[in-house]
Amino acid sequence: MKILIQEQDYTAALDAVRPLTIERKLNEPSICRFWLAFRPGQLGDSSGNQSISVTGDDGTLYFTG
Repeated sequence: MKILIQEQDYTAALDAVRPLTIERKLNEPSICRFWLAFRPGQLGDSSGNQSISVTGDDGTLYFTG
């Protein structure tokens, strides 16, 4: 799985304790929830309203927002 935020790869920062979830409901927007855990010196940006994409290892697109 690959997580891109503003075209930067944040996959390594995915918090393994809390699983990534994608929630889909009929006639409602999809919701993707995940947590990032940064170590000192790792890339991190706290600004909001950034584009996100979640793709599988085989290139399947699971979420964009």
